[in-house]
Amino acid sequence: MGVRICEAYKELRSGEELRKWESVISWKNVRFIVDPGESKAWQMDGHSAVIISSSGMMTHGRSRAYAREMMGDEKNVIVFCGFSVDNSLASIIKQGKVKVIK
Repeated sequence: MGVRICEAYKELRSGEELRKWESVISWKNVRFIVDPGESKAWQMDGHSAVIISSSGMMTHGRSRAYAREMMGDEKNVIVFCGFSVDNSLASIIKQGKVKVIK
């Protein structure tokens, strides 16, 4: 979904705004990952990364897989931006009341 939003945003820009947007999305360290295999490879890579995901509740999808692989390492951080429904995985993690997530 995030990749599609970025593509749609590009379609809505023109002139200087489009040039600036294309400059940002073409930075050498920016990756738009659609393929599940590539996503899995990044999860297991172990290098520093900023992962932006559109799954706000963490009930399904790659955001949940990234969290499963990365949460146990104290060098990693998950930042939640936006709303999450009560009792969703995202909500439980954000509250910080549970020490172990299954």
